[in-house]
Amino acid sequence: MKIDPVCGSVAGVHYTFMNQCVLNCTQSTKPEVLYHYDGVCCRLEHCKPYESPVCDQYGRVYATRCLFDQAQCVELRQKKRHLKLDMNSPNCKCIKQCPTQISMPESSPVCDTNGFTHTTLCSFLNAKCIAKMV
Repeated sequence: MKIDPVCGSVAGVHYTFMNQCVLNCTQSTKPEVLYHYDGVCCRLEHCKPYESPVCDQYGRVYATRCLFDQAQCVELRQKKRHLKLDMNSPNCKCIKQCPTQISMPESSPVCDTNGFTHTTLCSFLNAKCIAKMV
């Protein structure tokens, strides 16, 4: 059996299949199986919610550097191109880098009008900035 991994998903959960043939055979019994790209699936980590947002060279905003790293892996596998951080893109102009060591009152949680609790005032202001872009 040829080992040439491909990434697919079943009900939103990503799996690395041994090869395209194995994925195709799985699809014959489970039509909800989707092919995403050649190669091992990008590792999805649990990102820390208190990191500052970042932007790429295309102006896309990612809530954390961790989510950017995941998107970079997928972009490389699907489109064969590297994403670069670009905090000078217009979409990142209002984003502030939140300090990791915070003292009171900056470390107090902030609740927005939608009922979402942000870990700090800085993260609330970043969310507000991003919301104005969409």
